[in-house]
Amino acid sequence: MWKRNLTLMVIPHNRDQMRQVRASRPTVWGLGAALLFGCLALAVVFYALGYFVNRNQETEFLSLTSENSVLRKQVGRLQQKVEGLREDVNDLSKMDRMFRTWVNLAEPGDEVRKMGVGGYNAGAPEWEGRVTGDIGERLGRANTDVDQLLREARFLEASFEHIASILNQNEIARLHTPSILPVPPQSGCWISSGFGYRTNPFTGARQFHKGIDIAGRSGTKILATANGRVESVGKHKYLGWFISIDHGPDYNTLYAHLLKKPSLGVGQIVKRGQVVGRMGRSGRATAPHLHYAVTKRSGDKEYPLNPRKFIHDQKDRRQRLSRF
Repeated sequence: MWKRNLTLMVIPHNRDQMRQVRASRPTVWGLGAALLFGCLALAVVFYALGYFVNRNQETEFLSLTSENSVLRKQVGRLQQKVEGLREDVNDLSKMDRMFRTWVNLAEPGDEVRKMGVGGYNAGAPEWEGRVTGDIGERLGRANTDVDQLLREARFLEASFEHIASILNQNEIARLHTPSILPVPPQSGCWISSGFGYRTNPFTGARQFHKGIDIAGRSGTKILATANGRVESVGKHKYLGWFISIDHGPDYNTLYAHLLKKPSLGVGQIVKRGQVVGRMGRSGRATAPHLHYAVTKRSGDKEYPLNPRKFIHDQKDRRQRLSRF
């Protein structure tokens, strides 16, 4: 029976001649086995290719995940540096405002400062369109912030150059303009009462305070805040022992509630930073402190100014401005 032939009959629908194909059983089984083997071989090849492709994709995915983690850390560091630069630029802007007050230069305003001068524009960054998602957004913000900082830095550069030119033109005015703390920087003093309206600690009435009160230890050195000439030395019912210094045609400073009568005499020349007295609580005072006032002349009249605007010598600004 094994050697019997198998007949395959092909019957067409258009009445053509019927065709027959005869094959022995071994031939049919051989063809079937060959077909099955071919299918198995194709399946093995297909799954092998799929395995290697998946393996390659997994390796690539792990590599990209690692790169993504590193990139996130780098972007985080970049943002921290940008934030640090923002603090530095803000500090420089505050310094610029004080220097402008110093030389009587108009304040341009925040909008002009933020607009800055020029700007960095090198076209779209290389990573734009290639880095997406959260990292892309953070990179975009950092790029915008850096451009903004560059604009503000260029404005500050131009502003400082302008201020320097004014100072160079008027060195005498600079030396005779109050510009430092009236106490040593590391004396541990602090402002206990500011400039402007306040409640009088003795009468309880609302009263305009024409200076600032700087509290500290009794005996703390009191410094002249600019070059000048001693205008008066004496004792007042409320101010106690005091000394007044004439700084030229524009400014006058007053140092009151001193520990004792200053040793300087009227008409004596003083230099910025020179000791002119010691902190005390003479006159009407609740505790040892210095009453420091700055006035500006206009004709025959004098107008009180906020002394804070004339304190420009802070070295560690973040720490000390919080106290002053």
